[in-house]
Amino acid sequence: MTKGCRLGSVPTGLPRLESLRPHLLGANRQTEGTKLANVVAPRGANTKKYESYREAWRRIKAAQQAGFYLEAVVIEESIISDRLISYLSRPASSRKLEKTSTGRWPDFFQLIEQLKKESPSGVAVKSRASKTMAATEIPNLARALDDWRKTRNAAVHAIAKSDPGTPTDEVQEFIRKAKAAAERGELLARAVLTWHRHAKRLSARER
Repeated sequence: MTKGCRLGSVPTGLPRLESLRPHLLGANRQTEGTKLANVVAPRGANTKKYESYREAWRRIKAAQQAGFYLEAVVIEESIISDRLISYLSRPASSRKLEKTSTGRWPDFFQLIEQLKKESPSGVAVKSRASKTMAATEIPNLARALDDWRKTRNAAVHAIAKSDPGTPTDEVQEFIRKAKAAAERGELLARAVLTWHRHAKRLSARER
């Protein structure tokens, strides 16, 4: 237990749940006439999907501002997985992705492995965490996603998991790992959305 921390209290450095509730319950809805900055979402006939993505990005932003980085990581992975499934299951794919015998789509690791098979030479894409930041070059998207998957796993388990007989990370170290995973995940989620949009256009032109 962290020094000076009573049972049931929040260790220094961790935000309280109450600080996040207004954001996640929608209390921070924009006032009329304002615009939500930096929303990246699929466009087209699927209005519900677009609105879901708008809400996802609101929550990513709210969670990071409140210090609940794992909330952001979970949503970022959901966005990435959704776009990978959309691309890998397209009719024109030579290795069309299918659901498993249990009726589920392959897990995150399997989606990344399938992307590697579809694009052995790698997919290069540029992305930025916000419109005010310079674009970051991602030379191999599948490899970057796989690296982030490992970072995400380390961040998720850092708060409580350790080898038998060894202590867990200090709270501040857990926060550092979680924050880094959330920031990188946001960048990659935007990169995947950008790549998916371009790939979809290219596929449509080739029909």
